[in-house]
Amino acid sequence: MAGSKEIERPGEGEDIMSLFWGLADGTEVPDQFALWSGILAVSSIMGRKCWIDRSIYEIRPNLYVLFVAPPGRNKKSTAIGWAKRALRRVNPKPEILATRITPEAIKQTLSSDGGVKEAHGIILADEFTVFLDQASWKWGLGNLLTELYDCNDTSHHTSGGGRIDLMSPYIVMLGGTTPKTIRDGFPKEFIGSGLASRFICVYIDDKKPPVPFPEGGKAILFDKIVKELERIRMIKGEFVLSPEARSFYDLKYREWFNNPLYDELSAMIAGYPSRRCDIMLKLSMIMCAITTHDKLISDKHLATSEKMLVDNESFLPTAHRLITGTDVGGFNKEILEFIRRYGMIARKAVVREFKNKMDLRQIDEGLRLLLSSDEVETKFEAGTQFFKYKVQAER
Repeated sequence: MAGSKEIERPGEGEDIMSLFWGLADGTEVPDQFALWSGILAVSSIMGRKCWIDRSIYEIRPNLYVLFVAPPGRNKKSTAIGWAKRALRRVNPKPEILATRITPEAIKQTLSSDGGVKEAHGIILADEFTVFLDQASWKWGLGNLLTELYDCNDTSHHTSGGGRIDLMSPYIVMLGGTTPKTIRDGFPKEFIGSGLASRFICVYIDDKKPPVPFPEGGKAILFDKIVKELERIRMIKGEFVLSPEARSFYDLKYREWFNNPLYDELSAMIAGYPSRRCDIMLKLSMIMCAITTHDKLISDKHLATSEKMLVDNESFLPTAHRLITGTDVGGFNKEILEFIRRYGMIARKAVVREFKNKMDLRQIDEGLRLLLSSDEVETKFEAGTQFFKYKVQAER
């Protein structure tokens, strides 16, 4: 293969995973976020020139990953920023898309320009709802990202009556958010959509010990990361499974469809379980590129990839409950704080404030509980019901 002579295998401790873990050492960034930030950087740089032939379709190493953690914890933005910093130093620079962008602007940016340009783009959004919100969903961004995930050529009509061709598309996406933001800020259709089933959700609740002064000396690690990314960029062509890897995949494929978690995850994220084995193959290509350059996927590469998915999937039920739950206790606190801020306020104002978070029954139930706990009192004036904050509740 062209360029293969210039490729050097990484030395011990010099692979991308080890280097990104090194970035996390002496910081508050969890190892899992550092790991997946590195994986996304490699996925971004490999591009569609790498693939696995599945006979009836091809798999490429592009990934959609979402970091999910409570607000103010685990430095999601820092980990995403590491991938961005490394990719911006690679020469030539890959196309990193703006996080505030319309579907039509994405199409224009990635358009084939007469069939010459590949539609290769990277989305790194530390506040993912800035990128994907209710408005952009209505404009068709969710459908566009779902379509581009499979890396097939596509054409779209513009609002002006023209046509945009997206040839050889390859989109990689890494975002950060919180369970509450997904619940309150994401498009309501997202959780049950085909787009959600294409995401790897990396959920972390544990918080690392505070680090007032993060460990220095990271610049040399970035130098090594960029060198590794430039080595990996030269790898191109079809990846194949070794005989041992084929046996391993055959076993895990059959086991997965008999795993009780298959049905449990199907009820949460329809479509993910059926794509899960393809995602494992995507990761195995990345693991192979990280550790070697011969494009021969070993059973070890597959085992590492499966373990990464298993580690994430063990937290998915908890994350799903947090995302889809109503969190009535939390909402009641918000209602109380809203009333306290105004001192006294009409019921209709409370409804107007919280109608996008709770239905009318839940709002009335919350108000009833606040009355019964003696934290607020109610009165009627001219036929309008008001709720008044009781100062003694501060004791």
